[in-house]
Amino acid sequence: MVIKNAKSLIKQRGALLVEMLVSLVLGVMAVGLVTSILVTGYRVASNNTLDLLVLQNLTITSQMMRADLQRAGYADAGSSTVMLAGASDVVEVSGASVGFVYYDPNAGEYQHIKYKVENQKLYSCEKKSVAIISLAALTDCYNMFDQDILAVKSFALSSIPLQTSGAKTTMSDLYIEAELTDGRFNHAVTTQIKQRNWL
Repeated sequence: MVIKNAKSLIKQRGALLVEMLVSLVLGVMAVGLVTSILVTGYRVASNNTLDLLVLQNLTITSQMMRADLQRAGYADAGSSTVMLAGASDVVEVSGASVGFVYYDPNAGEYQHIKYKVENQKLYSCEKKSVAIISLAALTDCYNMFDQDILAVKSFALSSIPLQTSGAKTTMSDLYIEAELTDGRFNHAVTTQIKQRNWL
């Protein structure tokens, strides 16, 4: 009987080793699976973040441009609508540039603004002065997007005149399309703007 017990103990030790090896393999597989799920989740979250970055930049920029374009032509109380020097309309469109001016009563000066696309970058050029200047004179510009991240694919402003018996204004559609510099996550935003300052 003693010999039988010793044999069964030897068998149990061998079985224990096999069980430990199986457990170790299953543990490694479980850790690998969890790591794979975490890495996949990180990639999905990173892609969603970049996608939202493009969309958020476009939305914020179009809202800012809309607010500025609604002020276009505003003159001091009782004055007529103002235009950039040499311009034929309140919002002057020239190639890939859009410019306008409005009076800023807080500063007591005219606020000149130009938006332009150059080398897949959207720039804003601004200048305050007591005299009205031309679109070409607006040269102090800054990039509206992070140039290392976003590239502007398209930028356009189209306008339709609106007229009543005694006044006229315009309804404009602003279109901006951008994507990451590597070509991923292309988005476009269209904003409709009714000019507030009637001629």
